[in-house]
Amino acid sequence: LEKGYMNGQVNYDSRKRNPEIGEQRDLAIGLLHVILCKLDKPNKEMCLFANYGQLTNEGISINTNYYRELAFNLEHAIHHMALIRIGINEISDIPIPANFGLAPATIKHRNQCAQ
Repeated sequence: LEKGYMNGQVNYDSRKRNPEIGEQRDLAIGLLHVILCKLDKPNKEMCLFANYGQLTNEGISINTNYYRELAFNLEHAIHHMALIRIGINEISDIPIPANFGLAPATIKHRNQCAQ
């Protein structure tokens, strides 16, 4: 998203993959700080390119905007946090915050049910 902002085109399939991010805590934390500093951009129309076919190289183009893609990235991160939560719970007794890996709507729903 960051790399595609200037030209208005984003393609998550072609993102740079760096396995060291998952292996080096300080690197991951540093990159999170860099990303955080670059998020505050004006909204603008963008084009999302994606290839959902497994056997073809034909992709599709979807109209979107920067804020919509930020929301997608946030939701996707929460999804990963939920998977991390499951893994931690399976192999350890490390305490995890109650809302870690939960979508805001789920937290609100649970709070309403508790009242």
